[in-house]
Amino acid sequence: MQIGQDVVSRCEAGRRRVDVFELAIWAHACGTTLEAFVKKLDERIQRHQLPSLL
Repeated sequence: MQIGQDVVSRCEAGRRRVDVFELAIWAHACGTTLEAFVKKLDERIQRHQLPSLL
């Protein structure tokens, strides 16, 4: 499955949210897994280093 450039641009700009299935594809495209991404995100949340999207 491919995600179009328009979708990527809107997500990066914060004008569109990514569903869990798209996030798994996005993680894979970045060379990681959804599980590894969520684990790292959770660690950042626990340290109060929240990404600007939250």
